[in-house]
Amino acid sequence: MRSRCVLTVLFFGSLWGMWEAIVGDYLHSHHIPNSSIYLSVGAFFFLALARGYLNRRGSSTAIGSIAMLYKIFNSPFYACHLWAIFLLGASFDITASLLLKEDAPFPKQALTGVLGVYLGFSLFAFSITCIFRYYWWIQAGLPRIFHYITYNATAVAVASAVLVPLGTWTGRTVGTLSSVRGKVPAYVHPLMGGLTVLWWLLGFLRA
Repeated sequence: MRSRCVLTVLFFGSLWGMWEAIVGDYLHSHHIPNSSIYLSVGAFFFLALARGYLNRRGSSTAIGSIAMLYKIFNSPFYACHLWAIFLLGASFDITASLLLKEDAPFPKQALTGVLGVYLGFSLFAFSITCIFRYYWWIQAGLPRIFHYITYNATAVAVASAVLVPLGTWTGRTVGTLSSVRGKVPAYVHPLMGGLTVLWWLLGFLRA
């Protein structure tokens, strides 16, 4: 169980990190407005996939930490982006630990995503403005915070209300199919480990 948990964290954390590095760099380099919406939608889908595959308290925060590490090594350094990744992982961890039980019905799965989004976006907006005192957020003031929470977060929450249940179901299905009489076949962990290494190599090659 311990090796499965570690591999799950590394696997999905690296997947999320690659999404942030490749898709995020593309969106920022092409000046796509509200790029955090697209990145966050993907993040919550990956978090739900992982939680469906292995529902362990604390795993989503650990996955966010691996995604941060991947982005540090394979993408330009922006502290605010890293902080946002960590908060999304931690916020989903909180809501999933409270609501996303093994037998949680669709409404609770959707609510897990919605509440996780609003919690993560609110924590980021207020912390980056009031605690870290980031210049661009201070300059924009409350209107930017309000827009970020009401517009950006709502867009992600609507998508997550569908994608989190879908990701949870997919993760549970894969977990069930990859188990034989409660045991994971010998090829599953090497496959996850190999893909994780491949994603890191791809990140280093493009950096």
